[in-house]
Amino acid sequence: MQTKLKKRNNREQSFETDADTKQEIITVETVLAWDIDDIGTWLQSLNNEFRALILEKGPVRIKGLEYPKDIGGRKFAENNYHKRLSNSEIVNRRWLVYSKCKDAIFCFPCNIFNSCNFKIATMGINDWKNLSHILPQHEKAQHHIESMYKLCELGVRLKNQTTLDAQNQRLLE
Repeated sequence: MQTKLKKRNNREQSFETDADTKQEIITVETVLAWDIDDIGTWLQSLNNEFRALILEKGPVRIKGLEYPKDIGGRKFAENNYHKRLSNSEIVNRRWLVYSKCKDAIFCFPCNIFNSCNFKIATMGINDWKNLSHILPQHEKAQHHIESMYKLCELGVRLKNQTTLDAQNQRLLE
């Protein structure tokens, strides 16, 4: 079954769906048509090929951008990319990614592994007023910790070419 999907730039993109399972079959060409640098444009369910592409590139942060203000005059602040520990040490929140198209922040690993239905993983959060409470709470959540572990593990497996796809590819050669 062929389906047309209209995207933000008004170009149509075709993709196939398996009528029995209703899962999208997405090719690399389809993925590259999306803005791989903007997490807000990614599809909800990512296949392994897309995950590998994203992990190869890594999370992309937009810095130095003039972030838009909300109705209350608040906007995303780049200092949210870091947190200060009780001993005054500053730690980089590598998992935190800003989407320009959605003016929202996302949790990179929770989004990639679709590990929860919280807004920070699926739709993004732009509640700038309460962000200082939301981020620490998310960092302590079990699903986030598990997603961080999966991200590290998959990164190592991709680097060492020990994923199932890499093993199957070697068998074909």
